[in-house]
Amino acid sequence: MKLTAVQEAYLIGREKQSHLGGTACHVYLEFDGAEIDCGILQEAWSDVVQHEPAMRQRIRNDGTAELADTPLTDRVLYFDFSGKTADFAEAETEKIRQSFSHRKMRAEEGHLCGLMLVQMPDRRAKLIFDLDLLMCDVYGFQVILDRLAQAYAARTLTYPNPSYLHNPAEMSGCRYKALTAEISAPELRRIREKSLQDGTGIFAALLTLFGEAVSRMSEQKHFVLNVPLFRIADRAGKVTDATGLLFVPLFYDTGADIRTLMHNTQRQLTALQNGEQMNSKPSGDLPAFVFSYTENVPLVPVMFESLLGGVSYMISQTPEVAVDCQIFETIHGLRADWVYPDGLFDEAVLREQFAHYIKRITEVWENE
Repeated sequence: MKLTAVQEAYLIGREKQSHLGGTACHVYLEFDGAEIDCGILQEAWSDVVQHEPAMRQRIRNDGTAELADTPLTDRVLYFDFSGKTADFAEAETEKIRQSFSHRKMRAEEGHLCGLMLVQMPDRRAKLIFDLDLLMCDVYGFQVILDRLAQAYAARTLTYPNPSYLHNPAEMSGCRYKALTAEISAPELRRIREKSLQDGTGIFAALLTLFGEAVSRMSEQKHFVLNVPLFRIADRAGKVTDATGLLFVPLFYDTGADIRTLMHNTQRQLTALQNGEQMNSKPSGDLPAFVFSYTENVPLVPVMFESLLGGVSYMISQTPEVAVDCQIFETIHGLRADWVYPDGLFDEAVLREQFAHYIKRITEVWENE
């Protein structure tokens, strides 16, 4: 493989002994977060390295590159200062920083990036990532970080786990109940217009707000929702099942406002549908929480409703689902149903969160 002109310049510059040469084009990043499981991180990192050819390159001084069978970058370096004092941990972390932040990696041997995990006191973790830009540009290392997060999420994220009155694992043959609310057609038009102006769209907005209600109910800040996609274009009027299913991770612990979270949801939906993000089923046990909405498709055909009547009562049920948030459009506006197994939840808690959800839908763009 031949290097690009920019890579060749980096290669020359890292060996040059004048004009500010002799330095690798290198990026070093530290990330501070909550608890990180070292074993799971190692599995995720190995997965990323094995599936990304650029991370297995050997770059020679003659400006050519070849792929190595065995990468040198697949082991996470681990430092455990969890049992030490804060001062000791900070001092040792500074030593790591000084040692790794300006290093010149062994590109000719295939050593082009690295990942380190530092366990700090108070259950904190510091993740360190560095990379020689001989391997890729800035967008390239962003792709690596994104894939690492996806691989880690696939092994750790679970379904929501709120407080249940009864253990779902011991329940079967349930009867179902529903909470229902309607939003008027003028209000629906306003919500759709505002969400489009925001650059998100009503689907991502309603999904994000449902996730917010689930987070309040479960006191979890990140989890996965099941999102069926009804592929209308694939049906061509046929009576069949053309439904796809996305497992959408949502995060409510970033400190971002709800509108920013809606943007994040829209990006995730786009990435999942385009195959740019792994559509990974959660590692935890069922039951799932589901959000379903077919935008611009009425619950019943307009002709049917005009000639034969509108819906006055509706109930459905889906196995292994705790709450099925069903959004439908009607000639009157928007209908929202939360369908759930009878006896699974504290009814007062569920009604409170459902009311919160409907209120948020109508109020999130109220002052605009």
